[in-house]
Amino acid sequence: MRNASLANLPDRPLFSSPRQKTKTVWNIFHAAVIVGAIALPLVVLAPGAAHADTLKEVTTKGSVLVLEGFGDIDVVYTPDGKFTAMDGQVKGTWRIVGETLCTTTNFQPVETCALYPRDKKSGDTFDLVTDQGVVQIRIK
Repeated sequence: MRNASLANLPDRPLFSSPRQKTKTVWNIFHAAVIVGAIALPLVVLAPGAAHADTLKEVTTKGSVLVLEGFGDIDVVYTPDGKFTAMDGQVKGTWRIVGETLCTTTNFQPVETCALYPRDKKSGDTFDLVTDQGVVQIRIK
């Protein structure tokens, strides 16, 4: 007579051979690799990624565009998705899309997006590639 706690166990072993056990473990390993390959890019591209840190610094502290022939242009961002530059002469909207900062202005109503570098903080200066060329940005 079988023990009551063992009543639900199958009469045959879970793995009929060492080869079957190896095959099952290998299948579990492959499934884990596939899930990891799908999930890792999602984690890297998540809003908390390093690009988002740079974009948060820019949009909360503001930035300065350093343009040859124009001097320093102060850009002020507001939490409601608007910004101003050149003492209010340039007005526009902004939004973060993935790893980019997308903007429209009263001079350029078509939205443009620029990929910002990773891990930049207040006081950092970096080059930004835009549709109009390369500009230098300093985070306030």
